[in-house]
Amino acid sequence: MRITVPASAISESDAVDVLIAAGFDVSVRSDQRRGVGLLVSRDGETAAVQVKVRQKTIYEWDALHLLENAQERVLVVVPVASRGLIDAAKRDRRLGVVSLRDRLLVWDREEIQSPDVIVAAHASVAVPGRRRNPWGRWAIMRAYLLDGEPRSQVELAKETGVTQSAVSKSHSALDGLIVRSASGWRATDRLALWEML
Repeated sequence: MRITVPASAISESDAVDVLIAAGFDVSVRSDQRRGVGLLVSRDGETAAVQVKVRQKTIYEWDALHLLENAQERVLVVVPVASRGLIDAAKRDRRLGVVSLRDRLLVWDREEIQSPDVIVAAHASVAVPGRRRNPWGRWAIMRAYLLDGEPRSQVELAKETGVTQSAVSKSHSALDGLIVRSASGWRATDRLALWEML
């Protein structure tokens, strides 16, 4: 069964899904200069990665241009990887590629075909419209991890830089881990919240 992934649905979380399905350990890191990135580990090696999402296929020249200014590895996420992009990633280990439609990952000069778990992960993407990435939810989870004090949704929205509506939706998605008390919202199990990141 072949799932078509609309270009408008591509996000950083798609890269995380593919990496995890391919057996990598992935964690989110925050950098004030570069924004949010990933720490990717496999076989005892950990690499800092800048994720570059492209809504259309890019080619070898574009990827090499991305690498020129990169301080770390670059992971390009595209709907379908061109042969030139795949070949460039096989020549330069600093470049990784996630081709969503093919369920293909090129990492450390190696082509890795993701297992069928990816098909199930992308089945929900078939709905029309743009799927939002979970960075806001991760920011909210991080805020609860850093400070266990109860607070209102408005306070949490200001602290994390997301809307109050996004905070409310995240609370619904994190049902059971976040509860409301008389003094505000708080995490019930910070360890379980940490393990979700």
